[in-house]
Amino acid sequence: MIKIFFVSHCILNLGSIVKQGGTQSDLKKRFIRLALDKDVQLVQLKCPEFSVYGHLRWGHTKEQFSTPFFIRECQKIAREIAGQTAEYQRFPDQFEILGFVGIQGSPTCGITLTCQGFSGGELFQDTIIPPARKLSASGVLVDELRKVVDFPFYTLQDAIECIEKL
Repeated sequence: MIKIFFVSHCILNLGSIVKQGGTQSDLKKRFIRLALDKDVQLVQLKCPEFSVYGHLRWGHTKEQFSTPFFIRECQKIAREIAGQTAEYQRFPDQFEILGFVGIQGSPTCGITLTCQGFSGGELFQDTIIPPARKLSASGVLVDELRKVVDFPFYTLQDAIECIEKL
């Protein structure tokens, strides 16, 4: 049985994030190593932040990304993942979708924690420019994914624990 996690783009490509490093770098490495060791397949989602704003962007908040154009980009990605999911689910004896792994604090891929506010934004993953703040909510892409797929959503730490149980 092939086990699959869909993952936020920056888990596999640190070149797509606003600032390199951050507190989740070690978790990303641990997750990737464990997935490889346990033969868990990783399907990398397209990064809507990079696609829409490119590399020379600064940190934003969920409200700043909650525009019709950005939401349409997230919906496009979510529909693509829903189609891939449907194809894998046609073969339940061959594939098991474990879920989606996001990045806590991300305005796009946060699972239960995002960056919110109407001005400012993230300078680094651990440093917030007031009046932006971390808030218990999911990111814009995660909101759109939840509308079209039916599988679990994991933080990096929760995904690591999931794989360790395999």
